[in-house]
Amino acid sequence: MISSTLQELLRSTPFTPFTVHLSGGQSYFVDHPDFATVTRGGGVLLVNLPGGDGDRVAHVATAMIERLETAEAPQKA
Repeated sequence: MISSTLQELLRSTPFTPFTVHLSGGQSYFVDHPDFATVTRGGGVLLVNLPGGDGDRVAHVATAMIERLETAEAPQKA
């Protein structure tokens, strides 16, 4: 279930940034666990959008999520 996967990603230690890709082509980057949350029922992901003090939020229906992509760890030289 996508909502439980989202909750696992948001609670992971250390946190790994991830991108949420929607079936309509939109995507949202979550670079900190405090900038996103899944509603209690798991049907909606709330993502703080850049360019505001937390007052710009995207409401994403978890049913519209096509895939989740985690950021890769930087390569060590």
